[in-house]
Amino acid sequence: MGEWSQLPGDLVRVIEDLLVLYIDKVRFRSVCASWNSSNLEKLPNHQAMQLPWLINTYNDNKDASHGFLNLIESKTYQLDVPEAQGKMFKGSSQGWVATTEDTNAGTAIYLLNILSRARIKLPPRNNFPDVKNYYPDKVDNEYGLVELNGRSIYYIDATHVNTYFISKIVLSSTPLKSYCVVVAIYGVQTSLAYCDPKDKKWTSLCNSNAFADVIVHKGKLLALTVGGSLLVFESIRANAEAKQIAARHLEGYNDSLCWPVKTYGFTLYKHDPSNLSWVELKDLGDDMLFLGHNSSLSVSCREFCGYKGNRIYFTDDFRDFHRKGIRGGQDLGVFNLKNRCIEPLQGFKSDPYHVWPPPVWVTPSPY
Repeated sequence: MGEWSQLPGDLVRVIEDLLVLYIDKVRFRSVCASWNSSNLEKLPNHQAMQLPWLINTYNDNKDASHGFLNLIESKTYQLDVPEAQGKMFKGSSQGWVATTEDTNAGTAIYLLNILSRARIKLPPRNNFPDVKNYYPDKVDNEYGLVELNGRSIYYIDATHVNTYFISKIVLSSTPLKSYCVVVAIYGVQTSLAYCDPKDKKWTSLCNSNAFADVIVHKGKLLALTVGGSLLVFESIRANAEAKQIAARHLEGYNDSLCWPVKTYGFTLYKHDPSNLSWVELKDLGDDMLFLGHNSSLSVSCREFCGYKGNRIYFTDDFRDFHRKGIRGGQDLGVFNLKNRCIEPLQGFKSDPYHVWPPPVWVTPSPY
């Protein structure tokens, strides 16, 4: 048989058009150099929902090697992504990973596409609303942050700000579109700020609540407070009004149970819009949830052969130190709602308690 590269281009395109998963397209393009000569365009018949990959670092993030866990095969592929070397993952959304890195000019923030390796620079951490002063040469006291009272200023080192004071970053759409808004949970109070990728600074969206999670759904920003209230922002702009669509839910809350060292289970609640409340959910049916530093995601197992629903794939998004002195962010697994048990994540070869920064789910998309 002749060289693969000698196959007629029309035949190659016909074969490629039959693929529905980007992981298959990547493998197909890797057969020979000539097949990999063009960009990873949107597949004509691609599945709108791609199964997320889990990205983790090797060698304490000291080199370019990263592991990509493909759930379909339960196999981790080791790839070099130099653009992610030495960076912390602060979220993933729309196929892009938000990374941060300490530099002489402040904590740099980028959006990185894992497939195309394209990068988009965002305003740095020293241009957030809570930063009053920034002195790059003032070692261990680079950031002057505004206290919760809005008047006092305290100083703290850049590494601490990078590690703990950017909790999560999500996108309203792919940043390659003409309109994209980036939303961040930031600061000691876990407030909300936003920016356009072309902006020079972040703008405050809401600092009257402490937030645990955010997601953009059908153009609206849904924000969950630490206390369990659900707020909706009809638009993402300065002074935008937030409407509470579900009240606080603190049933079963016990301070002694906060900050566990390990995940033992999940209690699910579904939003009931009829009376602005939460209703406990015992079963996910065919759905699978992917939770962590990623933009929270629900996927139907019916779209992926061999997968079972009613499960939660999770990574630990608590990066501070637990009360027992154990650093967070290093717990992961699969929670089976039927038997209420935690199952190991098949194919994940690393010891999660020796991986830093913590892994993050990302849905592959080259655009």
